Amino acid sequence: MLGAGLNLGSARRIVLEELSVETAPSTPQSGEAIALLQHSSGTTGLKKGVALSADAIVLQIESYAATIGAGPHDTIVSWLPLYHDMGLIACCMMPAYLAIPIVHIDPFAWIARPELLLDALVRHGGTLTWMPNFAFDHMAMVAARRAGDYDLSKVRAFISCSEPCKAASFDRFAAAFAASGIRHDQLQCCYAMAETVFAVSQTQIGAPGLRLRADSLSLARGNIPRRVADNEPGRDLLSTGLPLADIAVAIYDENRRVVANPTIGEIGIRGAFLFSGYNKDPARTAERLAEGTYFTRDLGFILDGQIYVLGRIDDLVIVNGRNLYAHEVEAVVGRIDGVKPGRSVAVAHFDARIGSESLVVISERQRSSVRPEAELRRDIMRLVYSTFEVTPWRVHIVEEGWLIKTTSGKISRSENLARLHGKQREQGASHDG
Repeated sequence: MLGAGLNLGSARRIVLEELSVETAPSTPQSGEAIALLQHSSGTTGLKKGVALSADAIVLQIESYAATIGAGPHDTIVSWLPLYHDMGLIACCMMPAYLAIPIVHIDPFAWIARPELLLDALVRHGGTLTWMPNFAFDHMAMVAARRAGDYDLSKVRAFISCSEPCKAASFDRFAAAFAASGIRHDQLQCCYAMAETVFAVSQTQIGAPGLRLRADSLSLARGNIPRRVADNEPGRDLLSTGLPLADIAVAIYDENRRVVANPTIGEIGIRGAFLFSGYNKDPARTAERLAEGTYFTRDLGFILDGQIYVLGRIDDLVIVNGRNLYAHEVEAVVGRIDGVKPGRSVAVAHFDARIGSESLVVISERQRSSVRPEAELRRDIMRLVYSTFEVTPWRVHIVEEGWLIKTTSGKISRSENLARLHGKQREQGASHDG
């Protein structure tokens, strides 16, 4: 909830689903006072209240707006919920502060009819929109059948944020909407989090993003990524751009010592718009915010000033010494016929017998699929092994809608693993009975 600490100055006009709303100016308070608590919603762990000052919010908005050239000439179109940083800051508070019109679509309506975003972009002359990575795939799969009905060439940027940005998702989106005039220079990346109000880095609007194809085996902490040719096995990485003004980013080892670029390590952030701490959680605050540096628990590296984000430390699965990023496994599994795209989760299971982690995959079966469960399971095992040279310990096929998502739309790995364990205990009890 927004407090009175953020003074938006004169009244601003906001368009929300074609309803004009006049927002009254707030009463200024100390810029260091907490203006709001923003929920940090990841794929693991409990949700955390991130305390943000009015000064931090204003500095972030002004810095990010300058980076992307946002102003009254723009129109922002969004379906994002307004209770997390991407929807709240980029698609509500920033445009309100800068007097930029907003067209907002109900998130549940968008999920059912993703073409609503395209309709709104064309109808209202939209120039900017933000989406998590899964949305690019969702739209390419569902909304592309009407690609010829839209002229999207005037949209300045479709910005991927919140989840790791995937080159394959951009390629599918660009191919699906080629008839709409989509170009690769419109597909942009942003690295952001609630703890910095919103954006940490952003690619250059109007220019194609940078890509790096790296040997997957080299993408472990402490290594330097090894570039490989396009025809060699590897992982395509997208840069999330240069850090914003007033932000400094460095890479740290396990002992929180800065490493030389481009060594892989934990991303640490210093800057003018860091959060004040986690609400009523001093222990977590002290753990993550040390001497002015926020330790993100994201793994990545910096090359030529550009930030590359590999994934969460919490979502890293280490099997027989091999480092697997859960979101990469999930993306591969989502390509299998009969598996619902974007509805798989890869988690680690500690096997006491071998003293190591094992890989567990849970995938939703498409409701329309008639493929036998055993066949789906076999295909998942084969594809994961052929891609990562690791065989899943277990593959579980569940029905559509079974997997739990966080309030920001991310698949919750910890909650789904807990649900799976609960289901197995229930089945065991029924067998005993």
